Amino acid sequence: MWEGYFEYYFSECVTAMSVGRLHWVLKTHKDIIRIVEMLRNPESTRESIKEKEKDRMATSHPQIDDQVIYGAIDLAARLGFMTLIGSSEQVYRGGERCVTWSSGRLEAVLAVEFSGDGLLGKEHVKLERLFNVCNLDRIAGLQVIWTHNLANHLRVQNDDKEVSIFHYASFLNSQKTSAIFPQGFIDETMQTLALLFPQFDDDCNVWFKKRAKQESLDTAVTKCGQLAAEDRQIENFHFWRDRLIILKQVFDEAEPRGLKRWWRDRRKPVQWYNFWLAVALIVGLTFFFGVVQSVEGAMQVYKAYHPS
Repeated sequence: MWEGYFEYYFSECVTAMSVGRLHWVLKTHKDIIRIVEMLRNPESTRESIKEKEKDRMATSHPQIDDQVIYGAIDLAARLGFMTLIGSSEQVYRGGERCVTWSSGRLEAVLAVEFSGDGLLGKEHVKLERLFNVCNLDRIAGLQVIWTHNLANHLRVQNDDKEVSIFHYASFLNSQKTSAIFPQGFIDETMQTLALLFPQFDDDCNVWFKKRAKQESLDTAVTKCGQLAAEDRQIENFHFWRDRLIILKQVFDEAEPRGLKRWWRDRRKPVQWYNFWLAVALIVGLTFFFGVVQSVEGAMQVYKAYHPS
């Protein structure tokens, strides 16, 4: 289940180490762990961690630039908390949200990033059972982008054609006791996964397994439970409410293309029934008149050879 995380870990390290002199600060995995542990300390600030690392390297690299140390701190933060932290030039990812941390405690920066304060807080929407990742693809035609970045979770992008989903349920489980994220944030993020990947939905499980074979996806995402009707109320979501509302609006407004998507679209049962009744009627009448014409044609041919 952690294969995808370690691929992300390796990729981030290779990318970061190819620029600057980060290898002076982070020579081994233990160096990354050391900084992550300092980040978990509520009394640690960006500046205090930088000073400790500078003192540690006073003998080996006395002239090391502060920005190199800050770059190492940002990398450790990205690896430890799976959020794209750093300057936009340092960690540019097309279409991804970058969290800039210039000073102070990381905990305070993440509290602002994941505050949940938005403009759509009073909007009421229904999150039906049909609102899941499988139907986002099959009915609405949204392409799912699997993201390593918590700050990109549930973002709709590319002219409402893509949605990013953070699928690392194993990582989220490991962070349940962490104080670095706002209180309740990890549990609610797990709830969004239970909403989109209902554990006992066979269609969703089959849909996910096909994609998990192609990419290194965390299979624990399909074991986050399944929300009851009362748990699927938008009022139960604080941190992800705005993004869920936007995603649901895109889902509701999407018109299926092709007969296969029309068949799967049960969002409006009466409309679905009437549509397929009309299709069945048209097909039936077409078949009936085709049979009638065939019989008439056969009779005409018969009479032509047997006029009496």
